[in-house]
Amino acid sequence: RFKYTVPGASEIRGYFGVFDLGENDWVTIEDGTGNVIEGPFIEDSKLNRYTAWVPGDTLVIRFVSAPPEDSYDSGKGGFAISNVEIRKIGLY
Repeated sequence: RFKYTVPGASEIRGYFGVFDLGENDWVTIEDGTGNVIEGPFIEDSKLNRYTAWVPGDTLVIRFVSAPPEDSYDSGKGGFAISNVEIRKIGLY
């Protein structure tokens, strides 16, 4: 679980600069209470794009990896959130 919180935000989203998962790995986009907003995403399905806007001030990226015997040395790069954007009520 990778959590990004910006106090005072009414919505938040992240930008995947890298998205290169192994065969049985997946990622979901969740709010701060665990509600799935988007996903699951697999392999390179969401390379270089923003997530959906998530209501509230917290964005959670949940990453689930294949068991080690299925993904040993897969050569995949994983994922990276390179930017986080927020909206505040009245400031669109």
